[in-house]
Amino acid sequence: MDERIDAEGLVVTPLALDQMREAVLRLRGQGVEALVIHFMHSYVNDAHERQARELAATLWPNAYITVGSELLPEYASSSAARRRPSTGSCSRSSTATCARWPPSSPARATGASC
Repeated sequence: MDERIDAEGLVVTPLALDQMREAVLRLRGQGVEALVIHFMHSYVNDAHERQARELAATLWPNAYITVGSELLPEYASSSAARRRPSTGSCSRSSTATCARWPPSSPARATGASC
């Protein structure tokens, strides 16, 4: 999906709302039960995640929408994250995913957890 906010929080590429709409409808049509919205650098500027959530909420059939910047609105500042900058983003996305794992998920039924 076309969008980019740089590490300073400046919009480089505006969120392509038409692509977002298309992606949400495609996922819904495939029977996906939960939606996680997570864009790079949203810990600095969450405008694109908020726009995506607003659009998704009009199309998604349930309340299982999670936005990474709302769940964990900061970048991991551990020494591991400083050595590997992607660590902070990975932690935020996995936390967001686990937070909205639907109760009816086959993984939950087998006892899997995050």
